[in-house]
Amino acid sequence: MGDENIGLFNSPIFTFNENIYVAFVQEDEQQPGVYQTVVGKYSNNAWEFSVVEPHNMLNKYHAQPSLAVDTDGYIHVTYNMHSSPWQYSVSREPEDISTWEFRGQTLNGPHNKIESSYGFYTAEADIPGLRITYQTMHTDRNGKIYIAFREAGIYSGVSYSKQRWSLGIASYDVSTKTWSRVGPNPDVDTSALAQTFATEYDKRPQGAKIFFDVNNRMHVSWTWYAEYEDDGSGHLEPNWATYAYSDDGGMTFYRADNAPLTLPISIDQTDIIVPPSWLEPVDPTQGYFYAYTEINAMPNGTPYVWIMPKSGTRPGTGRAFCYRMPRGGWSQPILAPYGATKFAIDDNGIITFISSGIRIHRSYDNGRTWIQWEIDLTDGSYAHWVDYSYTPATGQLRFLAQSNSTGELRVYTVNFSDVVTSENESVKKTSSNVLLYR
Repeated sequence: MGDENIGLFNSPIFTFNENIYVAFVQEDEQQPGVYQTVVGKYSNNAWEFSVVEPHNMLNKYHAQPSLAVDTDGYIHVTYNMHSSPWQYSVSREPEDISTWEFRGQTLNGPHNKIESSYGFYTAEADIPGLRITYQTMHTDRNGKIYIAFREAGIYSGVSYSKQRWSLGIASYDVSTKTWSRVGPNPDVDTSALAQTFATEYDKRPQGAKIFFDVNNRMHVSWTWYAEYEDDGSGHLEPNWATYAYSDDGGMTFYRADNAPLTLPISIDQTDIIVPPSWLEPVDPTQGYFYAYTEINAMPNGTPYVWIMPKSGTRPGTGRAFCYRMPRGGWSQPILAPYGATKFAIDDNGIITFISSGIRIHRSYDNGRTWIQWEIDLTDGSYAHWVDYSYTPATGQLRFLAQSNSTGELRVYTVNFSDVVTSENESVKKTSSNVLLYR
């Protein structure tokens, strides 16, 4: 395995009924150069695997899968998309990965060709939206699935840079087995632009993540990124991360200062978590922030948002997080330990960051000080994906990791002691389960 699983947007690991489910891309052993979307299930100390899509495009940062399990036990997988119609399958039986029902939109060409997505003007999949990328699935505290994604709010066959790229969010109803967009009346106006979650004429919302805190408040973060320009100049324009929350499952949304938001959310409604000036002067070849965020929240609802500056920015900046301060406003950026890219906040308010190595960093004082453990340093750097269906409520840590040197995929479950004081906490057990090795 190599670049085929590298992506910061997706959610490829989920725990349900004490079984672990993962989704990943691998090269077909019988057909070199052909890639597959595979789902694995870890149960009774053994792995079983199933091919969901036999022809996945090789496209790092875009075509990686996400999955979740609904409250009835059906496994939902999205995969193989870069501005494509929905590629989406659901297991035919609960907690059974052996057979799949395709509920997406059939492509008009080879599945491993990006060009196969062009020419689609209407959305026909079970999940609403057209020309999808960066899909990520999350469940609320009652197990309801939500999915966030980039979509083309307006698509009429014009150039790639003129698609009115927008941010969509939808939720799944297990009783009707249907998806619907968030918002008060999603069927009043059937145009995609009217139903989308966020959109803007000259900025594209991207890199959305969702987190549900202990009170089931829905926290959403994303980046307002410059609209595409054919010459690539948009990547150098100032951009920033922003935030919204909902207390009613996505019917209504608010800013962090409790000001109401109207869907679709426009840029002038939202606040700026970190101003672009924090990075200035920037490297003129790099720009400001990548279009990725991560979101968690404290038990009292305080949101924490991770941001990712582009390389080449001034000293003293880097991958960092901000939190909403009690008296209003966002904190100054706090650098993530070891440049970590993933983090979790459990229901006790303990912050855990995962950095390459693999190292784990725990904070009991809102990120001011850290305790560090070296979990696995055998294969150099790793990419990580946190299991948010497991980690916050249990207080333990589960994540999928891929070695950037060997390509090996593992699931790590780190069990901490029940002692909540930082001086006495110890790692009781670290277990790792090999998924696949090439």
